[in-house]
Amino acid sequence: MTTQSNVPAGWHPDPHGAPQLLRYWDGSRWTEHTHPAQGQAAPAQGTAPA
Repeated sequence: MTTQSNVPAGWHPDPHGAPQLLRYWDGSRWTEHTHPAQGQAAPAQGTAPA
């Protein structure tokens, strides 16, 4: 059985349950590429200044 998607390639909410991330759909499958969702800050790297 063939499943076709009419969802266009692009950034979409992560289907793996990470609401703060967008994941790239290439038109046929989800890729490993993610991006912070609009309005969400990227996770902090390192420690905060004293």
